Amino acid sequence: MKSLFYLGTKQLSCDDSIYSTTIENVRAMREFEADKTTLCSSGQKQVNKTIDDYGKSGVNARFVYDNQEKDLFIYGLEGLYEDKTQREEVQKYQTEIKTVTIYDDIKTIPKESFKGFSAMERITFSSTVETIETIETVDVFDECESLKEIVVDTNNNNYKSSNGALINQKDKTKITLMKYPVAKEGETYTIPNEVTVIGMRSFETSKNLKTMTIPTTITEIQDFAFRYCKSMTEFTVETGNSNYESKEGVLFNKLEGNKLKLIQYPLKRGQKKYQLPTETTEIEKYGFYGNYEVEYITFNDGLTTINEN
Repeated sequence: MKSLFYLGTKQLSCDDSIYSTTIENVRAMREFEADKTTLCSSGQKQVNKTIDDYGKSGVNARFVYDNQEKDLFIYGLEGLYEDKTQREEVQKYQTEIKTVTIYDDIKTIPKESFKGFSAMERITFSSTVETIETIETVDVFDECESLKEIVVDTNNNNYKSSNGALINQKDKTKITLMKYPVAKEGETYTIPNEVTVIGMRSFETSKNLKTMTIPTTITEIQDFAFRYCKSMTEFTVETGNSNYESKEGVLFNKLEGNKLKLIQYPLKRGQKKYQLPTETTEIEKYGFYGNYEVEYITFNDGLTTINEN
């Protein structure tokens, strides 16, 4: 038998199948699967690659970590992290991992799965992912401060990526922009016309984004969508949107009777003074939160509600 792969000092044999029942080696499986017949008959004794760690990341899920390339591969069945120990097995590398790849058969990505993966720049989801969990206080990408791109297999019917952002398309009547990568490059972004909902915390802590265009299709903007967007200077809402509008770069929700609710004041609008439009009756929570430039705000007579910040 010829040696096909080494995991550190552990030699894997080249037998009938590249899939090892002893050590689950996803890089070997994926990179050499197509060429396994040639490799097994070529007399080659070692492939010049090593994997630094492997283990369980769920009852039927496995991970492989390549320390040289800083790549994490997760594969297997069902979901991840059924207990704390399994989570810790992966998270001990969380400050150095640069890319994460979720392979076929993984169906569920629990909240906090990649929390604190501070060096991760790209994550790829397979076609089989059905659920990416998020709640008001925690989501999958918390503290992923280097994340530039989210990629989804084009055969996935539940999620997709658009220009590096994650979109939930499970409900075809409620297409939701779920996550804009915190460190995504570029200062401007136009939300795709297919999107109807801007999801909870979807743009939160965005580093580089300065201007955003919101299309006429948006019917809902969920809580904390733009919180801590420290570079934001201006929101633009396309004419014809019946639910939202922008005034001088500030984002408002249209209310009954031609009234307005202030949703988000851009943190880098660059003005020391601001006067609320006369139609404003309400200020949403976190509407001004984190803004250190505005020194004076003039309230209009019609303002009746300031939600807790």
